Amino acid sequence: MHLAGEGEPLLHKRLTDIVVAGADAGIDIGITTNATLIPARFLEEALPRLQWIKPRSTPVVPTPTSRSTRAKRGDFERAIANLTAMAERKREQNLAVTPRGTAGIAA
Repeated sequence: MHLAGEGEPLLHKRLTDIVVAGADAGIDIGITTNATLIPARFLEEALPRLQWIKPRSTPVVPTPTSRSTRAKRGDFERAIANLTAMAERKREQNLAVTPRGTAGIAA
């Protein structure tokens, strides 16, 4: 199952529960995210159950059209910090989650 859309999937209050329930039922799950919001509970419970993560940069770099994406100053740096935290957790826990696209969680 690919969790993505026009908005940011991690804004859904129950996304961690959705990933946990789906993965525990045997469903392979991947997510596309701008990585600006990575709750601690998501890192602890959902990240180990994901098959892949695809970061996207469009909403994290403020531009003249940022009004439509709501990008704010500091979003890019926050996304990099969150991707780094996920990469560290992947290495520490030897997680199977892999990156998709041109950037992601390094092995």
